[in-house]
Amino acid sequence: MIRSSATTDDADGYKCTGIENWADLSTITGNTVELCGGSGIVVGATGCTCSGNQSRLNGQGGTGYAGITVNSQGDETTVTGNVCNDIQTTKTQSYGIDIQSGCDRCNVVGNMLYPILTTALNDNGSNTGNTGNITA
Repeated sequence: MIRSSATTDDADGYKCTGIENWADLSTITGNTVELCGGSGIVVGATGCTCSGNQSRLNGQGGTGYAGITVNSQGDETTVTGNVCNDIQTTKTQSYGIDIQSGCDRCNVVGNMLYPILTTALNDNGSNTGNTGNITA
């Protein structure tokens, strides 16, 4: 389990995340990430798989953070079988999964994305496959 209560910025000026991946064709699987200042898991590389993770109660450092974020370099990433939720009374995790602008051809399949502060799947990417996600 990765638990980060850091709400301050890292050296690059971003809120601390639980897991960050910047290596193409990587797999992030079977983790529990919670209480991070920023997003729980960030995928910033092409052709990755993010599966079977639990990412919850994140965004402790402010709004706009997700259980799982796929940023603009995360083309062709598959996000499947994850649980992203926020069961706190005062929710802090804005999104279950956040596909950011510039990300192309991701597949988001079979994830459980609720309850969440703002929206279960925030899709600003292009050509995103969205199948079988539970959002409420």
